[in-house]
Amino acid sequence: MNYLALAYILIFTISSYFIGSFITSFFNTHTEKDNFYRSFVNLLSGLFFYIIGFAIIKSSGNTIMWGIIIILILYYIFNRSVFTIKKVSLSDRFSLNKEMLTPFLTIICLSIVFFFFHGSFFYNSPVNYLPHGDYEYYSGIVELLNHKGIESIKATSFAFENITPTPNPYHYPELWLSAIICSFSGFITLESIVVVSLAILNVILATGFISICRHFSKNIIVQILSVTFIFLGGLIFTHSYPIAETYVFANGWTPKVSMVSIIFVFFVISTIKNQSLSLFPLLMLPIVNISLAPAIFTSIVLTCLYYYFRKNKKTAFKYIFGSIILAIFILVFYYLNSKSGTAGNFTPENIIEGHKTDLTKPLKVIGGSIIILSILYFLYFIPPSLFSLKKAYRSAFFSELRKYKSLFIFSLLIVIVGLLFWSITHPISDSMQFFYMPGILLLNILIFIIIIISFKEFQNSDTPKNKVLSFLIIIIFSITNIISVYNSPFYKKRDITNSYSLEYITSINENIEKSNQENYLVASILDAEKINGFWSAISKGQGYFLRLSKNNINLISLISPEVNLNEFDIIDKNRILQNYNNNLFYKFAKNKA
Repeated sequence: MNYLALAYILIFTISSYFIGSFITSFFNTHTEKDNFYRSFVNLLSGLFFYIIGFAIIKSSGNTIMWGIIIILILYYIFNRSVFTIKKVSLSDRFSLNKEMLTPFLTIICLSIVFFFFHGSFFYNSPVNYLPHGDYEYYSGIVELLNHKGIESIKATSFAFENITPTPNPYHYPELWLSAIICSFSGFITLESIVVVSLAILNVILATGFISICRHFSKNIIVQILSVTFIFLGGLIFTHSYPIAETYVFANGWTPKVSMVSIIFVFFVISTIKNQSLSLFPLLMLPIVNISLAPAIFTSIVLTCLYYYFRKNKKTAFKYIFGSIILAIFILVFYYLNSKSGTAGNFTPENIIEGHKTDLTKPLKVIGGSIIILSILYFLYFIPPSLFSLKKAYRSAFFSELRKYKSLFIFSLLIVIVGLLFWSITHPISDSMQFFYMPGILLLNILIFIIIIISFKEFQNSDTPKNKVLSFLIIIIFSITNIISVYNSPFYKKRDITNSYSLEYITSINENIEKSNQENYLVASILDAEKINGFWSAISKGQGYFLRLSKNNINLISLISPEVNLNEFDIIDKNRILQNYNNNLFYKFAKNKA
């Protein structure tokens, strides 16, 4: 374990808390009494203060993070009656009173717990465990952010083609967070992402989950166990159907989904507390992760139509105005930077061509998703079903749910819209993110709320058996949440000494150190007979393990000339070509052909 990493986690969370406390101390929200929610808002405010400030400085102002500032300004302008300025002495803005001591100490405890938890999946001797392959890709982007301040996914092009990449739409806030950690600590990029950044984001997310829990139940045991629900996802009982595993995604598994989930938690708490313009925080999500733009913009516009016909034109105008301003900002920002569209290498022609191969595929995507999600989540509905067997209990339970019908209806709308967008764009690689990023992550939070409401109603019953049963249900689900982590592909302990000898790993690292380069290009090739299927065709090759000890390692596969594209259907063929268009060797071979 690297205990210096724990020190950085504590320094960042504590400083974020006090910076956020300073920022929020200027505003009087009149009604907020829950100290954990105030702590959650403090952490969230401090987090974005660091991220936005660092991004602006490093990029010389050329950052998509300005979009979050625009939304926050509009949120304040439209909510001036709530967020009134209050006068407080400078010392009071940083003070830690007795009321806030418990959540503050909880934040420190969570920081320590998540360090050891995530560290156990990374630290190992003599060589650390190798994280999920996605982190290799993220590492290159983080290093580009730090070296050049450019929000681009084409780090290898910059390092070896002498081309300055232009900004691309992606998910940068959590990558900027890792860049901050790397910049000040000097840690290996992988360590800053999978240990430090993930722990920090999980602390904030868990604080938000505790705040949601406290809205329904102040029971100490349940508040503690609610932390495990950041790992809630669909329950898989068999691995016979690998497609079902792609629908299992918990809110706290990775920095990417944790960052999105934090905003969703902010929205959920604002809604259940009946705060004004509770949908407005969701407009930060297209900046946080561009894959959420279709579902968020569409859902908010449809909701505005509802407000308009319900004679609430003022609220409809505010949401529409904010959506239009943000959409214009995103389009103008990327157009001015790239002088082109932001759709990547895929074109409408690719999507149309993909649909022609199977005109019923969108219906299969929708129908299959509904069936799979029903199977994965049905166990979570057993507790409320048990409680609803008696008419009196059923009435109380559904009466409690109806208080939050606007939250459930809007969330269902996001799930439906996200699923529709995925079904339409399914020929695009990773298009499932249009669905699971908004839909599944929000669904997990709603399931958590339903479980907590069930617990509350069980506790309110007169039967001691029901009260014991409610605790048993919470404990069982907490255990399954932890077990699901160990089944996740993001938490596999990949010991590379099982694949390579320690002498081999050491010799390569020594040769890299001797070369003393700013960037390293590690090339590898796969025997043609081992190229079996889509994933092997787009593999970046061997050498990822070198990132465990060195930054600026760029992998390149030399197999592209060996891949027979005619063996793939038109959808996979286009996806492979899209991948190869960013492959240095493929472009070199293509130019020489």
